[in-house]
Amino acid sequence: MPLDQSAKNMKLHKHLLCFALFCSTFAAAQPANDECDNAIHLNNVTNYCSATAEFTIEQATESNPNNPSCWPQFSTGNDVWFSFTAQATQVNISVSGNTGGPGSGGSLLNPQFALYEGSCSGILTEIQCASDGFDFNVAESLAGPLNLGQKYYIRVAARNNNVGTFKLCVNNFNEIPDPSSDCKSGVVLCDKSPFNVESVVGTGNETNEIINGSCINEEHGSAWYKWTCDEPGSLTFTLTPNNPSDDLDFILFELPNGLDDCDNKIELRCMASGEQVGAPFSVWQPCTGATGLSEAATDVAEFPGCQAGDDNFVSAIQMEAGKSYALIVDNFSNTGSGFAVEFGGTGTFLGPEADFIPEFDRICEDVPLTITDNSTAVSGIQKWEWHFGDGASPATAVGEGPHTVSYSTPGTKSILLQLTSMAGCVITHIEEIEVTPAPEVSIETSADYCDPGVSSGDIFVLLEEAVPPVEYEWNNSGVFVSDSFLLDQPAGNYTVTVRDSFGCETPLDFVLLEGLALQPGSTPVQPPTCNGDTDGSITVNIEIANDPVTYDWGSGPQPDNTLSGIGAGLYSVTVTDATGCSGTFNFDVEDFPVLEPNLDAVDISCFGEQDGSIIAEPVGGAGNYTFLWSNNSTKEGIFNLPEGIYTLTLTDGNGCAVISSAEIVEPPDLVLDLVEIGDVVCFGDTTGFISVAGSGGTPPLEYSIGGQDFQPDPTLNGLSGGTYSVVVQDARGCRDSLSATINTPPPLIVEAGDDQTVELGYTVNLHAVHTPPFHPVTWSWTPPENLNCPDCDDPVARPVETTQYVITIEDEAGCRSEDSLTVFVVKNYPVYVPNAFSPNNDGTNDRFTLFGGPAVEQIRSLKIFSRWGSMVFEGYNLQINNPAQGWDGTFNGQKMNPAVFAYVAEVAFIDGEVIVFKGDVTLVR
Repeated sequence: MPLDQSAKNMKLHKHLLCFALFCSTFAAAQPANDECDNAIHLNNVTNYCSATAEFTIEQATESNPNNPSCWPQFSTGNDVWFSFTAQATQVNISVSGNTGGPGSGGSLLNPQFALYEGSCSGILTEIQCASDGFDFNVAESLAGPLNLGQKYYIRVAARNNNVGTFKLCVNNFNEIPDPSSDCKSGVVLCDKSPFNVESVVGTGNETNEIINGSCINEEHGSAWYKWTCDEPGSLTFTLTPNNPSDDLDFILFELPNGLDDCDNKIELRCMASGEQVGAPFSVWQPCTGATGLSEAATDVAEFPGCQAGDDNFVSAIQMEAGKSYALIVDNFSNTGSGFAVEFGGTGTFLGPEADFIPEFDRICEDVPLTITDNSTAVSGIQKWEWHFGDGASPATAVGEGPHTVSYSTPGTKSILLQLTSMAGCVITHIEEIEVTPAPEVSIETSADYCDPGVSSGDIFVLLEEAVPPVEYEWNNSGVFVSDSFLLDQPAGNYTVTVRDSFGCETPLDFVLLEGLALQPGSTPVQPPTCNGDTDGSITVNIEIANDPVTYDWGSGPQPDNTLSGIGAGLYSVTVTDATGCSGTFNFDVEDFPVLEPNLDAVDISCFGEQDGSIIAEPVGGAGNYTFLWSNNSTKEGIFNLPEGIYTLTLTDGNGCAVISSAEIVEPPDLVLDLVEIGDVVCFGDTTGFISVAGSGGTPPLEYSIGGQDFQPDPTLNGLSGGTYSVVVQDARGCRDSLSATINTPPPLIVEAGDDQTVELGYTVNLHAVHTPPFHPVTWSWTPPENLNCPDCDDPVARPVETTQYVITIEDEAGCRSEDSLTVFVVKNYPVYVPNAFSPNNDGTNDRFTLFGGPAVEQIRSLKIFSRWGSMVFEGYNLQINNPAQGWDGTFNGQKMNPAVFAYVAEVAFIDGEVIVFKGDVTLVR
């Protein structure tokens, strides 16, 4: 019998409507970068910086990934996402907000970010994190090594749930090789990219390659860099020491015959200015810190010290194309610390050009793509490293190629080439292609009725994903048409090839069966109202049949076309009409998903507040939810809640309801108690401490002085005397504080007294006094030599040289004080020699000797000669002022006649000086 054409039209309309909905869905606009899936992709991340305030986290929502490791708890707030494909091994990321001044990045306060690798739809692994906890309003960090060609994600937010605009900077660069201390093995630079040298140690195998430098003639800790000029123009650079106190020097050379011509290098600029020894810092301050070449400078060399007009910079040079240059940076301070380098000027450095040509910029899945290298390098190419991106086969390759690759997954693919020249330069290049998925389709058929004289089968291609417009080739006809269906077809084998607008194809083979068919547009299954109910039903309406029709639901044929009172499950029915034409139909009766309210409760932040909240995020059921809370609110969430238990009755569109409760907990009162105060031991030092104990709140607890630089240890050390505000803070930012005073003892002071002057050999009384005057102390004078009491307050000193005496006192607590005075010694050497003596035993002038003051140590020798030169007396090591050891006027026991005799005496003094005294003495009887 003929088919009902209106039914066929209804069926055709249904499938065309589905296609129209598919097309409109495909054309929907992309959302903002609020979620990882919609991250803004940064194509060129070599020194990339957005415009000021170009991005914002206002109106953004919090993402699902766990809180990054360096972000404070409970302060993730709004976040947005960015992505980039690694073109080099290192990346520097900075997010700047309201930094103040003309360089401010936007309005955001306390920015923070995290860097991830992985997939938005899979696992994201944190590899770097930065958070501004010091109110600088900028967050910056360096990460690496990165995997070339891999996609990375940047998540930007702010502390304390702040919102606002910001500036994002991303610099993806290759790490410069470690520095060499020899010119011949110096690092070859390919471009003017800035870089940082962590440390510089030693002078290499050739320990001094600058012996003839105009301002430097010795290496201390050196690093050599070389390059060849590509485009001519000016060259400037700035060298900034990592250790601010380091003194960096440098010489810039021309290498006349190329990069390896270190033996014939020609000096162009020389810089060695620095400390002016003996002068105050204000004189040589201009010669400290950063150094380099500057357009503003006019001199070509600055010499050691800091002369008038020196500023640590010499004039820029004009580079010439093809010429090679070398720079030695020498750390005169020799601390081992490195430096940062930043180049400027209009000239460029010669480096390799990485380039390649993909055969197509758009291909289909599993279709081969040929990639041809087009790179150049003056010095030749040493190595090609290819990274073809996600889903590529092969994933990587080496060598020039050409290379053939295919992709098993769709999307934007980044093909990366890293090139290494013979000179050691490393550079990368990326090209992107689009891989389009083959159309995803399915087939729906309506069986051909059993009447051999009538063809009544229908075939429909259902598009699930494809790029329109889409064409169809039916039964290998060689002709593609726009019709996605065939009507009134006989039973048999069929083929269809579906091709999208990019030429990607999906072939399908299927069979159109003979038998009964369901009425088009019908909805046989009525699912149970609520999950687990048994009020579902199946009603079967046949498109064409000859009455009477029977329905076998598993218990034998019956006339009822409806199976009711059923729950979820698989059901089958065999339908047979009067001619014996039959069809078996299978149905999957599905429950609505379990209705779940998913209550997200946020407890009260701090004791005494009423800022708890509960938000329902329902899933399951039939949708179209309504809410009724125990506080009579009908909103999805309830806010500003005090402590308590709150109940929600959640109802879906079918009237199914579920009741769930959540508790809002108020944390215990955060209290800070004083445990102990440790006063300062000695005046002016930082040995004081305050020990406190926090309780309540939400752990973990942290402690600080003045609310800055929190620490987990409740004992705050290293404090000087004074009154402090001690703050405890819990995990939610709640605080309590107390005031504590650390006492300081009075200053311990000793005064040595005024400087004194004394003649050699005489004594001087020293007397020190201290305050507090009756505070017990120990005394120690240095040097202790020539003091009768080095451990008392008033020793007697008998110095032999001008001496500075230092008095140090120390009390029982170990506090010390010192002062000094100088005793100036006047070097007088007075000695009295009598010119006559009378050895007549009358007790007066009976013997001849020398007399002197306390400066004399001894008479080292005394010799007396007659007028004919005969020695009549000699004595050694005689005491001064002791006539008993002198000459008694005899020779060999015989009294000498009155006469004039000559004497020679060596007198030693206590300061080591020896003086010879000569003269005549008359013997009188």
